[in-house]
Amino acid sequence: VRLQQRVAGAVLDDVVLDADDPLGGTRTVEYQVKRSLSFTPGNTDFAEIISRCVAEIGTEDQQDPAPVGSGRRQFGIISPYSTQMADLYRATVVARSHESAGAFLQVIWDTARAGVRTSLDMLRKTVTAVLISGRGHHHPAPASATVDDMTWRVARALFLWPLDAEPDGRDVLAAHDRLEDLLRGRGDPAAVFRLLVDAAVAWAPQAATISLGMLRTHLEDQGVALDDTPARRVAFETLLTHSMALLD
Repeated sequence: VRLQQRVAGAVLDDVVLDADDPLGGTRTVEYQVKRSLSFTPGNTDFAEIISRCVAEIGTEDQQDPAPVGSGRRQFGIISPYSTQMADLYRATVVARSHESAGAFLQVIWDTARAGVRTSLDMLRKTVTAVLISGRGHHHPAPASATVDDMTWRVARALFLWPLDAEPDGRDVLAAHDRLEDLLRGRGDPAAVFRLLVDAAVAWAPQAATISLGMLRTHLEDQGVALDDTPARRVAFETLLTHSMALLD
């Protein structure tokens, strides 16, 4: 997990997730985090995110191999759930199910519900505005086929993560539950979550690169040792309990 990675050249820099690819190499998702966001061309934040994605995808044919086209590099948006977000999410899922812009667009226009069609239209208008701004005032507007192709390429590279990160939000409480499983009664999940929040606040401005080992060491320094095999621990304790008479 890497935070605030603009200094390292990330297109979307708030949270960058890197993972080993089973086939070799690394897969990366770059996320921009917004407390609120309207997925429309008139929203400055959304337009800026799409503009960065278009600029990066636009150089894809100059890269060898092309990480965006191959799926090894993806872009994403983290923000609270909204109907707009859900509709655009559906469009991105359809985009990843097709190998051409024409097939993708036809499926959306012909079969998707109204909200999904509207979300695609908003994305297409945003892409159009970005392409026009990049061409300058003295160049003709991009051809419709060019806009369609870039809209599809952006949609299939875009991953939307609805996250309710307010103090008593759904996802914070879910994180508490997961921490409780890892702690197995050996600590207060809310207090451990607070340690994680404090670490993120301290590390983020330093463009932190956080590995599992680094996180474990930090928590252990605070007296917290997470158990990554809670299910096996329960099974072992059950086995031990039933074996006690024989062992005695």
